[in-house]
Amino acid sequence: NADRKKGFNLFQALFTLNQLPVVGIAAGILLAEGEVPKPAAVSLLFSALIHVNAWLGTIPVGYGINIGGTKKYYRHIWKTVPIKFILLPAVLWGMTRLITDNQMILSCVVLSAGVPAALCSVVAAQLYRLNVDLTEAGFLLTTGIFLFLIYPLFWWYVTFGGTF
Repeated sequence: NADRKKGFNLFQALFTLNQLPVVGIAAGILLAEGEVPKPAAVSLLFSALIHVNAWLGTIPVGYGINIGGTKKYYRHIWKTVPIKFILLPAVLWGMTRLITDNQMILSCVVLSAGVPAALCSVVAAQLYRLNVDLTEAGFLLTTGIFLFLIYPLFWWYVTFGGTF
């Protein structure tokens, strides 16, 4: 294959149409760090565009989920559930606890560490022709566990005075 003989080209890997949103985020960060003032109309427009883009970007992903194709992967995904929802939050809590005892920070770290697999993993699998059924199974299973078990338990714990 002629492409393999040329070797890996970092520039081509990073600067593709698939990476264009990252360029937009980087431009926004540079503008914010440069303290470029935002006109009020732009702030309102950007706020609306964030929500519209989130919905428009996820509808095709949801519509394309192949529930039948995901079934063969749930058995394998179940094996990662203790790592995702117990081990990872515990390890990150311990590491964070070494540098702070701020309950807000610790709560955010534990909750962030225990969130479901990102929908972005499904998008990435589609863009780069990876195993989409596997990523969809991970997204669906971890989202279900998070919505119906982890989040209610976390809410109950924090609401009734639990601390980290």
